[in-house]
Amino acid sequence: MPPSPTPPPASSSPEEERPIRVVLVEDHDMVAEAIGQALDRAAGMTVVARSRSIAAALADTRRYRPDVVVLDRRLPDGDGITAIGLLRQAARTRVWC
Repeated sequence: MPPSPTPPPASSSPEEERPIRVVLVEDHDMVAEAIGQALDRAAGMTVVARSRSIAAALADTRRYRPDVVVLDRRLPDGDGITAIGLLRQAARTRVWC
């Protein structure tokens, strides 16, 4: 009886190869830089935009259609918590606060 054939290696889909796209919303430069560097160094993640306000985050989210938004709670133009719903609607994305 011949041995059973070995299945071909699983091919990865384009979605698996594409990095997770992140919009980072933080108004303090040093904090934004540290978080941005950490995210960019993480395997499979890339920061596509850094926003300093809710208004900028909404524009960047609509423009870049990120997979995830990392959001500061206190921003110059409002509370990040209240912006979560707006950001989710802007691009149907996940928001981490």
